Amino acid sequence: MLKDKEKELIETAASVAHHRLKTNFILERIAEQEKIEVRKEDVDLRIRQEAQAYNISSDKMRKELEEHDGLNALANRFCSARLLIS
Repeated sequence: MLKDKEKELIETAASVAHHRLKTNFILERIAEQEKIEVRKEDVDLRIRQEAQAYNISSDKMRKELEEHDGLNALANRFCSARLLIS
């Protein structure tokens, strides 16, 4: 029973990961074709917004993102959001 659940969870996680990668790839290609770029000001604004949501300083949020390679992910999320609302 437990092995079956484990196998089911792994298969579900793999399916979700595959779908997420495919979606991100498609969104990146659309952004390239539409020439949508994320400016430094956009990233700075998003860092300030997230820092405020977590009640920490913008500098600390930026440092955390830099330490965990999160700036690219943040920029990609911003770009995706821009694509989806336009």
